[in-house]
Amino acid sequence: MAAGFFMSDTLQINWQAADITRRIAAGSALPLARACGLHKSPGLRVLDTTAGLGRDAYVLARLGAQVHLLERVAAVHLALAQAVQALDEQLQQCMRLSNIDARDYLATVTPDQYDVALIDPMFVGDGHSAKAKRNVQALRSLAGGDPDAEALAVAAWQAPIARLVVKRGPRAPALLPQKPGFVLRGNRARFDVYLRPEHTLAS
Repeated sequence: MAAGFFMSDTLQINWQAADITRRIAAGSALPLARACGLHKSPGLRVLDTTAGLGRDAYVLARLGAQVHLLERVAAVHLALAQAVQALDEQLQQCMRLSNIDARDYLATVTPDQYDVALIDPMFVGDGHSAKAKRNVQALRSLAGGDPDAEALAVAAWQAPIARLVVKRGPRAPALLPQKPGFVLRGNRARFDVYLRPEHTLAS
């Protein structure tokens, strides 16, 4: 089985797909990478609060970030663990997994533990192909959607983390009442970036 690949009856994780390869090749110019600040600080510690299929986390790890993936659905967490185990040792060390509700975990975060928190609620149009869309549909079926996305965003904003990146559909409403520090737009997603006042990370 290829590295970064896991397939079950309902869920497929494939980090070798062509669109992921293209995103990695874009490097620090990738909107996700810029939203997180990797173009200025390659070794950032990122807390991925909605790991899902792990696509963004894998891309960030390949671009040099240390990523802690939180996934509350046990079946999805298991699929992610299988995919991570298929990676080489260096990449495995860049991707840590926890089967926990992100809101519970965020309440335990201490200052200087992470540089970035990432939230990616599931939204229509997330898939880049028919197969990808089927995977997202399977993920929605297992996870039950993200009805608490706004509550998660509030919890992340209240945590002592310098930068909060919220991935949204191009026309989706913001999850927080606060105005983002800046917004980056990609072909299929928008990144609302919130900066805590005591930090000076910039776009």
